Amino acid sequence: MKDCSVGLLDDHHQILGQSAGLPIFLGNLEVVTELTELRFGREGWRPGDVWILNDSYMAGTHLHDMTVYGPVFVDDKLVGFATCRAHWLDVGSKDAGGSTDSVNIFQEGLRLGPTKVVDRGKLLDDVVDVLTRNGRFPYPARGICSLRSPA
Repeated sequence: MKDCSVGLLDDHHQILGQSAGLPIFLGNLEVVTELTELRFGREGWRPGDVWILNDSYMAGTHLHDMTVYGPVFVDDKLVGFATCRAHWLDVGSKDAGGSTDSVNIFQEGLRLGPTKVVDRGKLLDDVVDVLTRNGRFPYPARGICSLRSPA
C-alpha cells in the first residue's frame, strides 16, 4: 500500500529527496522539523536525537501516521534532517488499525506533538513506555520482535 514515505531535508527544512508514497505524505515531511525547531529552537537539535510526532493538527494526517525524524550532523554541524512517516498498526485508538467512524480526535488514539524518543543516542525508556502501553501491539511499537516482555 506504500503507506509510508522517507525524506531527506536540508538544514533549512527544504526537501532534498523523498520516496514515493501516499500523496498526503508528499511535500509535508518538512513541517514536523520546522515545528519542532519553532518550539525548541535551533539549539534543540543534537547529534543522536530521534523525535516522533503524529498530531493531526500539526502533521496533516491521522494519528496512526507516525513521523520519526532526526537531525543529521557532519563534524558537529547541522546539515539536514532524516524523516520517515509510516502508518502504525495501533496508537491506542478505539479500533485497532484506525477508526473510520471517530467523531473526535481523542477516539483516534495517543496524540503526540514533537516528542524526543532518543536523546543523544540514548533511548528514553519513559517515552517508549508510554508508546507501548497505549497500543495493542507493543512489540512493533518498541521495534523488537520478541515474545518476552522488555526489561
